[in-house]
Amino acid sequence: MANTTRRHAIEEFRLQSIREAATRVLARQGFAGTTMQEIADEAQIAKGTLYLYFKDKEDLLASVVDFSLEKLRAEVDHVFEQKLGVEQTLRLVTTAQFSFFEEHGELFRVYHELTAVGGSSRRRDCDPHYQKFLDLLAAMFKRAMAKGEIRRANPEALAIFVAEGTIGIIVRRIGEGRRISIKDEVELVVGTVLRGLLPGRRSE
Repeated sequence: MANTTRRHAIEEFRLQSIREAATRVLARQGFAGTTMQEIADEAQIAKGTLYLYFKDKEDLLASVVDFSLEKLRAEVDHVFEQKLGVEQTLRLVTTAQFSFFEEHGELFRVYHELTAVGGSSRRRDCDPHYQKFLDLLAAMFKRAMAKGEIRRANPEALAIFVAEGTIGIIVRRIGEGRRISIKDEVELVVGTVLRGLLPGRRSE
């Protein structure tokens, strides 16, 4: 049992070392410029060793992104667990997203490259983490509707609108190097959603 635990710890350490090496190469080279050989050189291991853990570059970088996103997911989950009002929840969640990807811009480029709908087998709409996020958003909207905070609408459609709209703004922000403050970007998302959902407001 002790040997099994030790082997597992060694494997986890090696995997983390590879992820960290890939992150450094990614920051320097970008997605297109990153190669398995450069990652192996950075990690100071044989290129063949990478293929013991990952089938190709896309698989390795997807692991890097997934591991890195755990911190953001935990922060977002904590916000939802507090069952705050719809406005405060939206502000905290979108602020967390903008802040995280502002700090990890290259990781976001890879995430978007790998998960863009229609792009690859790792599409966002097939990702269980993304689906969980949509479900949490929809549940928040349902609670707000039940309390009369916002008018009744399709909560699942609203969740997609908020999630994809936020991703779209982040794509533009990172791709174009927009210097608009995170606070203003958050206000754009939250303000647009909530003004359209004021009780008594109806679309024509």
